[in-house]
Amino acid sequence: MKETARREHPDKERRPPGRPHKGTGPQENHPGEEGGGTPQPFPGFRISTEEIARMIGERGWKRILVQPPEGLRRGALMLCALLREKGIQADCSLDITYGACDLRPPPPGYDGILHLGHTMIPGVRFSQDTIFYPVTADIDRVEGADTAMERLPARILLVATVQYAFLLDSLALEMRRKGKEVVLPVPGVRTPLPGQILGCTFSHLKRYRDRSDAVLYVGTGRFHPLGAAVSTGLPTYALDPLSGEMTEVEAERFLRKRHALISRAAEGRTWLIAVSTKPGQMRKETAKRIAEEARRRDRKTHLLIGDTLTPDRFIGLPGDVIVSTACPRIALDDTDNYPMPVITPQEAEIALGIRRWEDYEVDGW
Repeated sequence: MKETARREHPDKERRPPGRPHKGTGPQENHPGEEGGGTPQPFPGFRISTEEIARMIGERGWKRILVQPPEGLRRGALMLCALLREKGIQADCSLDITYGACDLRPPPPGYDGILHLGHTMIPGVRFSQDTIFYPVTADIDRVEGADTAMERLPARILLVATVQYAFLLDSLALEMRRKGKEVVLPVPGVRTPLPGQILGCTFSHLKRYRDRSDAVLYVGTGRFHPLGAAVSTGLPTYALDPLSGEMTEVEAERFLRKRHALISRAAEGRTWLIAVSTKPGQMRKETAKRIAEEARRRDRKTHLLIGDTLTPDRFIGLPGDVIVSTACPRIALDDTDNYPMPVITPQEAEIALGIRRWEDYEVDGW
């Protein structure tokens, strides 16, 4: 049998910025340093200040705003200092960004934005004055893969977040050599890399259920593998590529909690339906549709518009339930912090009797 992983996309290399070929650039660096002993802004991740400076120079930009997610803000300050040493006026945004869904044109006085930590979302319109630099993990292979394969069934749906998606091709090949059938999801409307998943994009995984016995998620954290488990209904395993520890994802507790929140929401008479103005999160038509359905069933509704939805913005408002049409993680991750139940549009349909509980799905695009 030919030793190639089964790919559900054209056989073409896809390498995000920050992912040099073996033997070049940051792959040769020592931990905590860039080439030549330069301090590394993001220990544990691969990033090339030279590559970033080149990308900025190719655009003729002189002054940029660096936009990091919360976890990379400290390193972003060092990156700005390194870029200034190269003659680029680089400042760091104080605003927290939640992903490529959360982009704006550069403010006055800046030529462009350097967006760290995420790939662009192909299906979202964004300012052309933006460089996406994903920042990938500083590892060459997945720890614990051999042991993990002994526990896995024959057919595997392989997924990862952007920090580890570059490892999937070689891991799939290794798994195939051990007799596994491996499917990598094709790049989608919001995911430009094979096998990549986002916290707002799981529904595309359903098309692979009939060809898979289980899902293997490569990465850290529990939200992404949980979303994959609920969306596919398949046994799902989370493999930490740094420690080599693999755990089976337990989705039942999550579903019980969501069922309880939906039941509470169904009893609510006043619904607050929230819309985010973030370019990649705004679903005003979805909000209007849910509001109309709720009113048909004798609920009072209020449409609320805002940039970032946070618990404090709902304190004191007269309502029984919040329907968030913004990032799914607001409802699924943060509901305990809100003064009333927070549900997704799909959960609102269940609460209103439009959708059956058996047809539950994780919100997303």
